[in-house]
Amino acid sequence: PPDDDIFLMIFDVLNDQRDVSAMMRTCWSVYHLGVRRLLSMGAEIINNNQLISFCHFMRRNIYNANRLSMLRLAIPLSSPMDGCEDSGSEDSASDEGYEPLHGIPLLVHILPSLIGIRTLQINFCEGLLQCDDRLVDAFAALPSIHDLRIISFGLLSYDLLESIRSDIVHLCIECSGDEHGYFVPLDSM
Repeated sequence: PPDDDIFLMIFDVLNDQRDVSAMMRTCWSVYHLGVRRLLSMGAEIINNNQLISFCHFMRRNIYNANRLSMLRLAIPLSSPMDGCEDSGSEDSASDEGYEPLHGIPLLVHILPSLIGIRTLQINFCEGLLQCDDRLVDAFAALPSIHDLRIISFGLLSYDLLESIRSDIVHLCIECSGDEHGYFVPLDSM
């Protein structure tokens, strides 16, 4: 319909995810038009609430999940097992700032649908992978990753790299979690 063309042009000039999201919430008929634009902007997830919201959004829009081309997971964990639901540590819940990552099981189920991700960054990677045994295989199965950045490298991160099925073009590994990583141009290997 002609009205859809107008709304699509408006979405094209919106450069902020909050603006796109606000426009999508104006009415149901506009919502479906904004999904593609929102996903084309990529996703950055910095806490458990955002992870849960992202997973629910992706489940509602599963037919557009392949349009997500960039995913950055930057959920801080102060120690490798902080926030993991099945960590077995009963006293970790009393730690200040503890936030169980209830979104991890949702993420495990959503990842197989995210076949369009070309850029993946996982901050606090080792701790995140320790939260659920299925995450290594779920990330490794993503078929189209070209740029991969891993911050906080360890044995599980190594397992991920060893089993990844994508043809990685650019790889950056930051072993200590600080800002000084090692860039590995794979075409020179």
